Amino acid sequence: MKILDYISQERLATFESFTDTQDRAIVLHNHTLQLGSSLMSMIALFELALRNSTNHQLVTDFGDDQWLLPGSTKIPLKPFEVKAQKTAVRHARKAAYSKLSYKEKTYLDAFAYPGGVPAGATHDEKARERQRLFVVSHGQVISQTTFSFWKRLYSGDYAGTLWKKSLKKVFPNKDIERADVAKALEVVYATRNRV
Repeated sequence: MKILDYISQERLATFESFTDTQDRAIVLHNHTLQLGSSLMSMIALFELALRNSTNHQLVTDFGDDQWLLPGSTKIPLKPFEVKAQKTAVRHARKAAYSKLSYKEKTYLDAFAYPGGVPAGATHDEKARERQRLFVVSHGQVISQTTFSFWKRLYSGDYAGTLWKKSLKKVFPNKDIERADVAKALEVVYATRNRV
């Protein structure tokens, strides 16, 4: 097989525009992949640090260590973040459910369907009902939130409610502005998605 069977001509054309031969374009392509891999490990560490330091500060300032769990929050979240929070809870339940054996999963039917499993219930419907039984922890939900969720907490939408009261404390440099943080997070987010 030729290299173009693995890398499309369209993709390789981008790299050929910066080089004088196809071989050099392939080398540049491979270097780009290596760079992306290195960047992703740093971005993952940054995302983890941002998520945990932001959570810690919000818990400290708002006094709600369960703020990401449905119905527990004293933190004024906007509709986008509320939706993201619900998605994270659903994903946390799904992750916990996926660790069960088939026998353990079917055992949950007695609790999910006290009157018996309805005739014609699909596999997906049964899985969703079983997953709703799981009580997940705040930490499990945090691990399922997206970078976008945390980035949005630093947006202008939260300037008065979260930045001034709490999130400014995440950054030791007191001269730093919310807009600068938001802009930097947007760059990291775009880079992450591109990588």
